[in-house]
Amino acid sequence: DVVLLPNELLYGISAIAIPGATPGETAFFTSTGTMVIGDAVINVSTERGLELLPDKYCTDAAQNRASLKKLLTFDFHTLTFAHGAPVTTRAKDKLQALLNR
Repeated sequence: DVVLLPNELLYGISAIAIPGATPGETAFFTSTGTMVIGDAVINVSTERGLELLPDKYCTDAAQNRASLKKLLTFDFHTLTFAHGAPVTTRAKDKLQALLNR
């Protein structure tokens, strides 16, 4: 039998709600150290690096930022996004730096 943790979907993948971004925004953490973020964070410019979803697309931009801070409690080394290239080095540090701006 498979025993799931409270937010675990299956096979070590956990869902984390991100209220404040787009409606229904959810991040997914894998037990292998990857954090998958939909639209709440974007990485479309190599010059600017990680960026929060622009306020005009958020249901509540301040809540989006606060919700994303929950992700820092997970041990991940890779970030992937709906928009932009993945981050494969120091991903958690880079997300933390974005949220501390």
